[in-house]
Amino acid sequence: MKTLASIELPAQSALAGRLKKRGFCDALSFEIPDQQRSPSQVYVDVFGHLPNIVETLLALRNRLVAPLGFAASAERMTLRVEDLRQGQGIGLHQVELLSDTEIICTSEDKHMQVSLSVVKLAPGRFTLSTLVNTRTWIGYAYLLAIIPFHKLIAAASIRAMLKRVNI
Repeated sequence: MKTLASIELPAQSALAGRLKKRGFCDALSFEIPDQQRSPSQVYVDVFGHLPNIVETLLALRNRLVAPLGFAASAERMTLRVEDLRQGQGIGLHQVELLSDTEIICTSEDKHMQVSLSVVKLAPGRFTLSTLVNTRTWIGYAYLLAIIPFHKLIAAASIRAMLKRVNI
């Protein structure tokens, strides 16, 4: 398997079957050397250490869309595995599901629901999936505009994590 590959949403993900008509879903599969790593550890590896350019773009995004009613975080927060508890909030996201094989974190606002999932497919093999369901035409227009950027940011964030964990 290549280091990073675009795949279908894994059938074993709890996100399977949730995509609605005006939604979007993608999934990136990758391998890491640590065969014992959990989905929550990988979630923190990716989202707790975003590349600086991604942080800058997210801050810009937050300033631009918050006045339109989109969820936006005010500041960067430290993300730790021990803070991830089912039903608890972490920044914009709520930990919806936390198991040995998957973590799902979801944020919602009046325009859309965004879910991020890390599924452990096998020891050292994971998939990071994004599922977005829109609720308004503004949410749908925003989704269409942001998809190309999302694809670049998701891949860049995973590649940055892979460089860190493969050292």
